[in-house]
Amino acid sequence: MFLLSLRIFQQFVFAKINPIKKIGSDFAVNFRCWPIDIDIFFHMNNSRYMTAAELSRWRLTFSSTLGGIMHRNKMKFLIAEQSAMYYRPILPFQKYIVTTTITISDDKYLNFIHKFEQHPKSVKPGSKPFTYCIVNAKSVFKLANGKTVPVSFILDHCNDLKNIVKSET
Repeated sequence: MFLLSLRIFQQFVFAKINPIKKIGSDFAVNFRCWPIDIDIFFHMNNSRYMTAAELSRWRLTFSSTLGGIMHRNKMKFLIAEQSAMYYRPILPFQKYIVTTTITISDDKYLNFIHKFEQHPKSVKPGSKPFTYCIVNAKSVFKLANGKTVPVSFILDHCNDLKNIVKSET
């Protein structure tokens, strides 16, 4: 838990000194598979994909006005549902990039699609990057009293997110 807290703090610092890269309406965050991320089969453990997806969401929160909106309104950001599709392993010390797309399907949930791909510097010329994994996370915002905050409220107060969120309806 302490290590995760340090990694979240690292994303906060990175968000301030090196804002998140915007790719069209998606956001990309660079990572590396460290020895603490691997399992006995010497590839990234499945739980670490979820951790990297969470760190990407933290980075997006710190890089946008979402963090300030949440703090001022004493909101919690909770993952209600999460799933992953694994395609190929990420090996120790390998660089990879997590590209995040945000979608909405209704006024209750904000959906994050995290695509784990081969780092652009590792892609051979003329080739497409490998996809390692895709994590889908459905999130909800709650007030301290447990009441759900509508996504429309978030988007009305977060102009930088309003311009990138894709509607699924």
